[in-house]
Amino acid sequence: MSFLIVGRALVLSITFATTACAQYQLSLPAIDLLSDAPSTYQMRDWRAVATNFDARAFNTAATGQFLPLVKFNASPQSPQLQTSIGLAALATTSATISRSPISRLPT
Repeated sequence: MSFLIVGRALVLSITFATTACAQYQLSLPAIDLLSDAPSTYQMRDWRAVATNFDARAFNTAATGQFLPLVKFNASPQSPQLQTSIGLAALATTSATISRSPISRLPT
């Protein structure tokens, strides 16, 4: 029961602290003259970037130097898996994929 009371008191004190700070924010004329974002700023389309990456990285039919990037392993180290996927961390060599755990995904 005391934990709930302490928790509520903490939430109330945080709420009052943030409200008090927001009421007394000073306006600085030099800062107010600045724009919110540069006029040359262009937001990158991250959905397109991710979609294009997935299309290239997981395309098993891709041809070209160092392609395909994804490799299937029919004898993974984990006994629970029948197949695993390896994804090259660097596309600079045609050697087999290293055993880096970050680039190996189970299927």
